[in-house]
Amino acid sequence: MAMSSTTAEREWGTFIPGYARPDPSAYGGRAARKGGRYNAFVPPNIATYDFRLTDAAQRDVESGTAALENLKSLGLAGGLHSLAETLLRSESVASSRIEGLDISHARLARVRFGDVREDKRARDVLANVEAMRRAIDLGAGSEVLGVEAILDIHRALVRDETLRGQPYAGVIREEQNWIGGNGYNPVGAIFVPPPADYVAPLLDDLERFIARDDLPALAHVAIAHAQFETIHPFLDGNGRVGRALVYAILRRRALLGEYVPPISLVLNAAPRSYTSSLAAYQRRRSAEREAADLLVQTFAQAAGIASREATVLRDDVAALQD
Repeated sequence: MAMSSTTAEREWGTFIPGYARPDPSAYGGRAARKGGRYNAFVPPNIATYDFRLTDAAQRDVESGTAALENLKSLGLAGGLHSLAETLLRSESVASSRIEGLDISHARLARVRFGDVREDKRARDVLANVEAMRRAIDLGAGSEVLGVEAILDIHRALVRDETLRGQPYAGVIREEQNWIGGNGYNPVGAIFVPPPADYVAPLLDDLERFIARDDLPALAHVAIAHAQFETIHPFLDGNGRVGRALVYAILRRRALLGEYVPPISLVLNAAPRSYTSSLAAYQRRRSAEREAADLLVQTFAQAAGIASREATVLRDDVAALQD
């Protein structure tokens, strides 16, 4: 991985113009019925891209890596199995919260272990826990951590749900999607991912990128996450699958042990930092740095904080047991 302290910006991605025709039948008011132009962002292929990081980002990567390695070195001593489960659940709850699925651990436990009425929000979060487990298992055992693994994680997350009456678990989208704006067309959206025809080739390129071993692991996972979120290959569940993919790659890169550092918990505590770094990667904001630099720094800092706090929690619980 080429490293550089330069902040000179290189060409990054392409905007594809699109046009949404007016829809007189839309029920969202005049703004929803009105058509217009929009720009979909297509990121570059990154399988062989020469990424460069500033000195500050490199230092954060080194610090975060040291914290992850220290957490990994802690064994699963007697009585601490439940702590490992708690950390995994905390990551899943926080990842869901980023998507607006806010739920308490107590409510989650009542649905998981009690006999209560149907609670779809809780079951969605529990599905995220299973998707996280699946991602970590895939990172440990799959020969190729790529498109099929991503589809498998999505199946674990979405399960038997339907969208507009059709099952969509593990189904790559064949239509344009977008983030923000109205529910009828991409006009005025915060971000418009690549058109559907670009999705499969970009996922194949992402698979080749994940197979690389020349990047520091934290830079590797941050960029893979950002590229996945930029492609946005599913009609729903992209954020949670993209954050689960982080742990699959961390396990593949031998930086994940028995205790899962809840990185999403840290990202959710500072959402502007996370969204700003994604915006820089997706060229939704001007940036003096290379496109991936800010995101790598954000992820490395979050991984370091999560790992150090998980280590303190583990040591405190062990001390109480002793």
